[in-house]
Amino acid sequence: MKICSLLPSGTEILFALGLGDQITGVSDLCDYPAEARSKPIVSRSKIDVDVLSSDEVEKEIYRILAAGESPYELDQDWILTQSPDVVLTQDLCYFCEVDVAAINKVLQ
Repeated sequence: MKICSLLPSGTEILFALGLGDQITGVSDLCDYPAEARSKPIVSRSKIDVDVLSSDEVEKEIYRILAAGESPYELDQDWILTQSPDVVLTQDLCYFCEVDVAAINKVLQ
């Protein structure tokens, strides 16, 4: 099975369950355990939270959303060519991490 995990906590759980060898792609935030860092990054935040203050991050998120964009860049070519069996993400907060709607848009 090919699993694409775009949720850091999900990636950690998959490794803990012994499924790390089935993970074929991750987000730029999936950095634990260390083995996750060797996986292809297929989702990146457009906002560099390491250089911006909390206030600047919030303003940048609202700017991106007001423009009708997503705060994340998905590697659509990777998703379409690799065709993962499972894409693990979240659907609670559309600017916290890639959500289901963004994945569905790529797959349509």
